[in-house]
Amino acid sequence: MPNGEKVQRDWLVLGAESKCLFCFPCILFLKHNTDNIAPLVDKSKGFSDWQHLNPCIPRHENSDSHIENYIKWKHLKLGKNLIDSDFLNKIRTEKEKWREILRVYLDVILFCAKNNLPLRGHRERVGEARSGVFLGLVEVIGHYNPTIAAHVLPKGERPRTPNYLSHDIQNEFISLLGHSVRREIISEINDATYFSILLDCTPDAGHQEQMCEIIDM
Repeated sequence: MPNGEKVQRDWLVLGAESKCLFCFPCILFLKHNTDNIAPLVDKSKGFSDWQHLNPCIPRHENSDSHIENYIKWKHLKLGKNLIDSDFLNKIRTEKEKWREILRVYLDVILFCAKNNLPLRGHRERVGEARSGVFLGLVEVIGHYNPTIAAHVLPKGERPRTPNYLSHDIQNEFISLLGHSVRREIISEINDATYFSILLDCTPDAGHQEQMCEIIDM
């Protein structure tokens, strides 16, 4: 600008091979050329009259057709008025639903781990007797959470979708959480100047020795 101010014109692009300037939104949306903006929207030539950038650039930037096309371009980048906008909204909604479900599962697993509770019982179906603490807590949460309630309905009452409630998935969650805790502990050990390790063993109900490792920093 004449006063030294710099203006970012994100609509103005430079052709890699032609080394000419183009107006991206106008090329994208303009249906017909007019005399005053033809150089910047001519896809075969472009604008290369560098000595006359002014007033060509300001004149094009303030034209009604450019403003209209620029607004359309910004709406396109925001995902508005697209043919597949409803489809994209459904994808986002589905993604948030599964994030909420998995957060509930992880919170239940963390609760069981903190209170030294076994996750599984003799059944692997929500609502059945002796199904274990994990499925029991998921059922209780479903009484107050519509998303969980719709997800854990009996198989005959809901579409065929994965529910991520099996013991294999529970073990995978536990393994991932264990790796995360282990990485955090190792990171703290690496940052510590001194640390000590204490090991202790005790038999469990099945008379198997279980080792406990305590790290003090």
